[in-house]
Amino acid sequence: MAQNQEGMTLGSYRVTSQIGKGGMATVYKAYQASMDRFVALKVLPQYHSKDPSFAKRFIQEARIIAQLEHKNILPVYDFGDEEGVSYMAMRYLEGGSLQDILSQGQLSFTDIADIMSQICEGLDYAHRQGIVHRDVKPSNIMVDSEGAIYITDFGFAKILKNSSELTVTGTVMGTPLYMAPEQSVGGEVDARTDIYALGVILFEMATGQPPFQAETPMAVVLAHIHNPLPIPQSINPNVPDKIQNIILKALSKDPEHRYQTARELADSLTRATEKISTKTESKTLGILTAEVRKSLASKAILPTDENFTPVSTKLNIETTPPSSPLKLILGGIAVLALVVIAIFLGVIFLRDQPSQTSEPLVGVAAEPTAPAGSESVSEAASAPETTAPILYDDFNDPAYDGTLNTRIWRTDMDKACLITQNEGELTVTNESVNYDMDTCDILIEHPSNVKFSEIKSIEAKILYASGDKGSYAGQALMISANLPDGGYWYALCGPEVADNELVVGFWIARYTASEELIEEYYASAAIESDTWYTYQMELEAETGTLSCLRDGDLIGATILENLEELRSLNFERGLTAWRAPHAISTTKIDDFWITP
Repeated sequence: MAQNQEGMTLGSYRVTSQIGKGGMATVYKAYQASMDRFVALKVLPQYHSKDPSFAKRFIQEARIIAQLEHKNILPVYDFGDEEGVSYMAMRYLEGGSLQDILSQGQLSFTDIADIMSQICEGLDYAHRQGIVHRDVKPSNIMVDSEGAIYITDFGFAKILKNSSELTVTGTVMGTPLYMAPEQSVGGEVDARTDIYALGVILFEMATGQPPFQAETPMAVVLAHIHNPLPIPQSINPNVPDKIQNIILKALSKDPEHRYQTARELADSLTRATEKISTKTESKTLGILTAEVRKSLASKAILPTDENFTPVSTKLNIETTPPSSPLKLILGGIAVLALVVIAIFLGVIFLRDQPSQTSEPLVGVAAEPTAPAGSESVSEAASAPETTAPILYDDFNDPAYDGTLNTRIWRTDMDKACLITQNEGELTVTNESVNYDMDTCDILIEHPSNVKFSEIKSIEAKILYASGDKGSYAGQALMISANLPDGGYWYALCGPEVADNELVVGFWIARYTASEELIEEYYASAAIESDTWYTYQMELEAETGTLSCLRDGDLIGATILENLEELRSLNFERGLTAWRAPHAISTTKIDDFWITP
């Protein structure tokens, strides 16, 4: 990636602005001089380009789209790699995504039918080629200035006619709000899985909201599996009976009871809307796309903007305001120190998991396998003294039985929390309460307030006891920080119960001062009650890769957002427990380790 007075270039493309960013890639608007046109340049971050699994998936997406020549599938013009940065150039559309359009206002049912018909045409074509999208959602449906619809982002697509190491049965890929029940449990997927997602989109367009919403992605997943579907007319009484029936059929939990092809769904919707007149208060698709164009133009981030994401890590200094000489020197020393520490300690770079806040769950295996290079607890314990973790418990010290050693730990607890220490185990018990939620935080007292680069790895053995679990409860490793604006940020890795399902969960959440959740990532895998597991949370500070492991198996990982802000904060490490009202649960912990 080069930079000149006109802007940054990648191959034959000159970047003019940043127009989107997700866990897998960043999207830029770029100018291609040889063809005198603008393109959407999808760029895989350099740290992903070096990861074979991410690179293979990126290449697979480009090859799949190259095979799918259809008017309703966004075409790829070019694919390449420069200085370790992989990219693909696609048609640039000014109309934004369907998600952008829905944020501007309610569509008429005539426009809804037209949009759905075009989406169905593109998906039906892909299905006939043996390809299932697996991540159909409004943000992956693009609209041009004339109202033409294009399906994009085939990064999670499964090729049914061929086996693929990137599409292993038992692996969950998709976005919880739009995932079919069989997809959520890692089962077999086919065209009807995409049809369920179409049903969710249709429900959202007709009512203004998705059918299932909850505080955590896992709760949304469980709702799709177990909860009865809300009746669309209970949310929007203006939904016609025929359209409501189509929604109910498309969202059947049993694939056999859904529409069997996307074409069948489109035909039913077209017939249902033939005699429906457009409501005068509904904005037309043309009006909404015009509003979206203005909105997106105002949100574009120029290369000179401090919020612009550099295409290559080599350009960080060039694309940000100049620092003082002292800051540059200190920054260089810090980077050098991180590199030396990483080499010396053999830092594990975890794979196969992108960043997701409101983005998809990726590669969450029902029976995950240990990533290359991961170490078990026994291996860590037997490592040389210079690389061994520090054991931050005194649970086996009889001098402290029955109490918590306040020289090592401090607590931040609600009145319902009880902590006892006995025979090498720390027991956290929550009594029955009748308020919203009780939490028990057990934090390392010394050293506390570590910097982002000092977090590295924390782990503990945790057993979640059976019994009256309540509707929502859990225990987890915790990394947390207070934000300058009065909000707070935390990451958790450990066992939780949601709707009586016991799983190991991985969360990253950010709350404003008013308790509003503004970003969250979640991944999970099933576990057994009354069973000891070793949970581990690892941070690779240079790239911002945070991951959660259970007994050395990767549960989830993400590239953290807002890295510059996080690097400026002070963090605490420890354990937290939480229980819903009236829940009585017990968790046991032993062997709390941190990596120095």
